[in-house]
Amino acid sequence: MTRRIAVAILLTVWALLIAGGVVGYGMTRSVLLENLDTALINRAASLMQQGTGSQAHEENSAPTGDRFLIQNEMGQTVARVTHSNLPAPELLHAGFSETAEGQPLRTIKVRLNLVDGSQRIVTYSTSAEPLLHLLHRLQWALLLFSLFAGPATALVALVVSRIALRPLQSTAREIGAIDQQNLQRRIEVQNLPTELQPVGQRLNEMLARLEEGFAQRTSFLAAASHELRTPVAALVTCIEVTLRKPRTTDEYRQTLESCRQDGRALRLLVERLMEQVRGERTEHEQNPSLTNITQLIGHCMAAVAAVAETKQITLLLLTNQDVQFLTQPIRLQSILTNLLSNAIDYNRPGGRVEIGCEIGPGSTLQITVRDTGVGIESKHLPRLFEPFYRAAAPAQDHLGLGLSLVQTHVQAMGGTVGVESMIDAGTVFFVTLPAPTLPSHPKSDSDLMATRA
Repeated sequence: MTRRIAVAILLTVWALLIAGGVVGYGMTRSVLLENLDTALINRAASLMQQGTGSQAHEENSAPTGDRFLIQNEMGQTVARVTHSNLPAPELLHAGFSETAEGQPLRTIKVRLNLVDGSQRIVTYSTSAEPLLHLLHRLQWALLLFSLFAGPATALVALVVSRIALRPLQSTAREIGAIDQQNLQRRIEVQNLPTELQPVGQRLNEMLARLEEGFAQRTSFLAAASHELRTPVAALVTCIEVTLRKPRTTDEYRQTLESCRQDGRALRLLVERLMEQVRGERTEHEQNPSLTNITQLIGHCMAAVAAVAETKQITLLLLTNQDVQFLTQPIRLQSILTNLLSNAIDYNRPGGRVEIGCEIGPGSTLQITVRDTGVGIESKHLPRLFEPFYRAAAPAQDHLGLGLSLVQTHVQAMGGTVGVESMIDAGTVFFVTLPAPTLPSHPKSDSDLMATRA
């Protein structure tokens, strides 16, 4: 990049130097020739005023080396002109010529209108060697200056570009040194040029997101390892204790029953982990379809009705009319099921769970799930959607992945999820989903049921 900038500056400045040299040479040549032609015209006019003949040639005041020829209107050479007070001469021709010896001449041809109405043509020449010598020296001076200015400009451009790009190169080295072990490092934005400071700020924001993502991944792996270790350790311990000595049939049966419970816990945990991973992968995106949200909520309520009945929890749907919305029904079903399950698990016996939905501002789908549980302390709310985080003592078969999965699905659909809670008053979750772009061939509810089957 430094070389490209230097070459660009060099070519630009060199082109300007050459163009300036050509223009300067042309203007200088034009001015010098104009001055020389004016002097020749004045000398030619002075001949007519002084009266000059062939014998008086040596006595005239013309500079040495000048040549002149006076003719009448018939083209005949005259010997003497005695008229004075002549009008301004008219220039007929100006150009270069040579003598027989090859000496360069500047020649003009002038028409003189005399007072008696006659005309005279004066061809006046002078040596052009001093002028051409001056122009030749000027030409070489401009050429040598351009040849010298080119490399000098290239050197200056190279030095300037390296100095200008030094902060960027330093930033590149700093970025190259950042890995997952030191994501806390940041770019010194104040050391960057003004034009690159927004880039540095965006890079720092990206590094902050990466640091947060790696921290969450590390926490997730640690929590998942801890959750897996407990049932695995229980399973291995139970088997080892049983194998230490012979057991009766009933004792073996109890051991197998204990192993089955631990195995179910492991399977549930693995299934939740797989569901969490699938929810974050974009290749499993579902094409949006026009869905009856009210009917979908009814299906989710029916799925958790047995658990709610066991805990004497009342489920209430606050929406009486059908709500149609373009969405991903499988993701939305997972969101609703997890929110309902969470509201039931952390509710009081004999409590209730209320769920409502409506089309809000901007054609967004707004869903609320409210319970009458014990509530959540405010210090737990910022971490409530982290994997394996549980604000209260875990309920049976509650792994702390439900709300994390809810947030994963909601973010994948471009929406937001929030929570409000008061101790001894209950908790309410808010989900807002924007309407996605309608695909060319949206799936209907019947197609969706066939896909599930």
